Amino acid sequence: MLQSAVENRLQTLFFLLLMGGCDLLDGAVAKRSKRATPFGAFLDSTTDRLTEGLVFLGILISFYRGREFEEFVLAYAGLVGSYLVSYTRARGENFIENCKVGFWERPERFVSLMLGVLLDRLTIALWMVALGSYVTALHRLLHLKTTLKKRTLPSRGLWFLLFWPYPRYSAPYLLYCLAGFLLILFVK
Repeated sequence: MLQSAVENRLQTLFFLLLMGGCDLLDGAVAKRSKRATPFGAFLDSTTDRLTEGLVFLGILISFYRGREFEEFVLAYAGLVGSYLVSYTRARGENFIENCKVGFWERPERFVSLMLGVLLDRLTIALWMVALGSYVTALHRLLHLKTTLKKRTLPSRGLWFLLFWPYPRYSAPYLLYCLAGFLLILFVK
């Protein structure tokens, strides 16, 4: 039984790594070969949603089979939150030029899930994915609202912690993500 659980985790991790690797490479290959097109970018985004849905489908089936209802609901919340991150950006950019704010995008969600699978802490990883996704979607919603009204979000207290202004891949951004990943490692 234990060997089967370990084999399942390794298979899941392999699948996540394969999907994540393909996702990283497809755009880079298209740009490098000078074949990047607007339709290719649209297709890439669409297949990203499909593969993310497949990952969550596997997680949902696993929890359903194990009769783990709370984890099933949590995985569903993570799936919906993940889609909201993409949707709020895409829809927001119909009204403003750039709605790419927030921090729990697809790479961070995938790293969280991979760590959760690898360390046998999938429930904690799903909490991170769900909460991070909803905070990011809310950040995008508030960013859109304040941009349309030509205002800015408050830059103090809880607002700053949840909706901080640092760009993606900056040092504060990476530290914030690292803190989230460490939670997966240390929270039981």
